[in-house]
Amino acid sequence: MFDFAALGEVVIDFTQIESETNKMQLLGSAGGAPGNVLVQGSKLGAKTAFVGAVGNDVFGKFLKKEIEKYNIDTSAMVMTKEATTTLAIVYFDEEGDRSFDFVRAPGADSKMSFTDDARRVLDETDVIVYPSLAFSKDPTNATVLEILETYKGKKVLAYDPNLRPKIWNNDSLMREKALVGLKYASVLKLGDDEATFIMEKDSVDSAVKAIQDKFGIELICVTMGKYGCKYYLGDRCGEKPSYAVKTLDTTGAGDSFFGTLLWKLSQCHYKPTFEELGDAVAFANAAGAYSTTHKGSMDAMGYLEDIEKFIKEYGK
Repeated sequence: MFDFAALGEVVIDFTQIESETNKMQLLGSAGGAPGNVLVQGSKLGAKTAFVGAVGNDVFGKFLKKEIEKYNIDTSAMVMTKEATTTLAIVYFDEEGDRSFDFVRAPGADSKMSFTDDARRVLDETDVIVYPSLAFSKDPTNATVLEILETYKGKKVLAYDPNLRPKIWNNDSLMREKALVGLKYASVLKLGDDEATFIMEKDSVDSAVKAIQDKFGIELICVTMGKYGCKYYLGDRCGEKPSYAVKTLDTTGAGDSFFGTLLWKLSQCHYKPTFEELGDAVAFANAAGAYSTTHKGSMDAMGYLEDIEKFIKEYGK
């Protein structure tokens, strides 16, 4: 049995690094939101699996090796010859704000199919994690929708839209597809800007209320960067602060939060009390903050002892 399995993409993150010769230098590492969520869960002791496609190329082989390093099951990972592995270019402006470009034409992650191995893995998992990027191209779009239809009401379906405008180049279509994902979610995590964008509201609270009214999602977490996280369970709302740290790299911080949250929720069988949800969010905030104090995404995420030490050091 698996604690959670993730659908969608693992990619190569090429991150801009400083160059003394005035050249563009990029450091390649494993990334992609679903893969990052699995890595954080695995580092905390969860049994996890990846369901998706990478290219049968040097990048795909690297990704398979990298995520297996964290004991993630790859028996449902397809290495396709139909497309090359998707590449994400991560770069920073003068204020340190992060942006993305993508090499994805069409990208191996869009070639996912509902294989016998995928069905076997998903039959054996408690939680299925999925992103909105999976809805951007067929056949992955059709495959993920088939999977969500198959397991709705039978599994916990955990959704993080994780919007990437550069993938879509069309805000209306990006919103439309993000809304599709909300139809299936039983656990929802999204950023504050994503919540207001998707629901076209002026505040997080009004956006969440609109989500609850339209889609009936009971458990919602809205991350707010340095301002922490708001969490909602039914008609109750709470908020946990973040940590004042020296941030080196925010890549994957939200995925670290989500992987940690799911791991904590597994301890109450994904049916937390309001107090248990608050505790889970507080711990997930610490995991996300810890990851920002290191470069990279997967390698930057903490093990249980790292996060516990971090919490003691910062006194929360």
